[in-house]
Amino acid sequence: MDSAQRAEYAKASAAERTALEALAFPGGRPPNTSHIKRAKERRKQIVVSEGKIIAETTFYFWKRLYSGDYEQSLWRTSLKRTFPNKLTKRAHVAAQLEHIYQARNRLAHHEPVLHKRFQDSVTAMEFVICNLGSPLPSNETPLAKLLACDLALVKAKAEVLHDKLNAYRTGAQHT
Repeated sequence: MDSAQRAEYAKASAAERTALEALAFPGGRPPNTSHIKRAKERRKQIVVSEGKIIAETTFYFWKRLYSGDYEQSLWRTSLKRTFPNKLTKRAHVAAQLEHIYQARNRLAHHEPVLHKRFQDSVTAMEFVICNLGSPLPSNETPLAKLLACDLALVKAKAEVLHDKLNAYRTGAQHT
C-alpha cells in the first residue's frame, strides 16, 4: 500500500501536494515538522484502490508466490486452486513461471529469445494457458481461447525467423 501511495505521490503536482497537506494537517502544519514527516503524512491521504495495487504488482512478485518458500503457507492452503489438476506440483508451476519470467526479462532488455529458450518459453506459456483454473490440461480454457490466435501467430513467425537464422548459419540461400 505504501509503495502505491508513494508512486501516486511522486506524480502529484505542487497544487495537489498542497491539497494533501491540508488534509494531513487540517489545523495547519505543526511547527518543526520535518520534510520527510510532512511527505509521509501527505501520502497517507492518498487513496489507492486494490485493483490499482494488484495491477502494479510485478511479475516477480506473482512468480515468487509459487516458490518453495510458500509451499505450506500458500500453495497447500489456497494457491493450489489456481492450478487444480491434482497431478500438478507446485515446483513444476514455479519452474514454468521462471521460464516465462526469464524470457520476459530478456525481451524487456532487447535480448534474443531464440531456439531452445524460445521453445521452453512457449512450452511454459502453454502450460499456464492450458492449466490455469482447469482440473485437466485443456486448450478450451478461457485463457487458451483468448490467446490461441496470438500464440499460433508468434509460433509461425518464430519458425520463419529460426529457418532464416539456420540458413544464414549454414550459408544456405533462403528467400
